[in-house]
Amino acid sequence: MLDSFVKVMIGDENGPFLGYGKYLLLKQVEKSGSLNSAAQELEFSYKKAFSYINSIEEHLGEAVLTRTKGKAAVLNDKGRELIKLFEFLDKNIKEYSKAIIKDFYK
Repeated sequence: MLDSFVKVMIGDENGPFLGYGKYLLLKQVEKSGSLNSAAQELEFSYKKAFSYINSIEEHLGEAVLTRTKGKAAVLNDKGRELIKLFEFLDKNIKEYSKAIIKDFYK
């Protein structure tokens, strides 16, 4: 039987700003407490990781990380909210698309 493969992106009236790569970066920052460490773990350049975070924050008009002294960066409430939203959409959209295909082949 065929299956579906769905790519989830979150956006606003200006277009998408959060896909799987940026989601992974937020998750890794949450885990490591550092944008630099997260970038290294994901094999992103620091410049790319910084650009991803800036892009998200520009679309939202607010920060998703709280920068602390030194090189630490912790996810703030908005960053955690985006992770939860992405995971919720990803899970439910994929389940729904699989159900549609299953129903199609009844």
